[in-house]
Amino acid sequence: MKRFILFALSVGLAVSIFFCTKDNNETQEAAAGKNKFATIQQKIIEPFYYVALQHTGPYEDHQKVITEFIGLFQQLKQEPAGPMMGIYYNDPSQVPAEKLQWAVAFPVKDSLTVPQPLVCGKWMNREIVSYLYIGPYEESGQAYQLMDEYLVKKGLVQNGPVIERFLDVDPSKVAPESLRTEIWFAVEKKSGE
Repeated sequence: MKRFILFALSVGLAVSIFFCTKDNNETQEAAAGKNKFATIQQKIIEPFYYVALQHTGPYEDHQKVITEFIGLFQQLKQEPAGPMMGIYYNDPSQVPAEKLQWAVAFPVKDSLTVPQPLVCGKWMNREIVSYLYIGPYEESGQAYQLMDEYLVKKGLVQNGPVIERFLDVDPSKVAPESLRTEIWFAVEKKSGE
């Protein structure tokens, strides 16, 4: 009889733990669903200068363009004022890969006169939406989808290129799943809202 009571209590406890755990997981999943935009931030940033190497072609050219850019930038004998950036002017879902326009750049403290093929530009878009993506560079598409949803929800539209700020100083020493990229969308309110 004692064994039966202990068995019944054990089964009851196991069932209770199962349903409590299930309810807790469902609550956490529901909360996560409601807060899927929690890591997206709207920011106002100060305009800044940058030195860039512009490129037209597929994103697979990144390594080649970055290597060329670093060599050219070192000849300027300037210190970057922040992490390396990618500046993307087109939507790859709407532009053929060979016609994509983009650049790699470093922010700099002031306007510079630079030799070609480098250019010095100024980022003027003050209002941005920012998202810290962690993972392989080539899988960042999910972050862009989330940010697009956020813009719709907040009544915002993009009004400039996208910037990816590569936060790891030496990505070759970081596991792909731990790479950190801060993605910026330049935004403004939809007209009429």
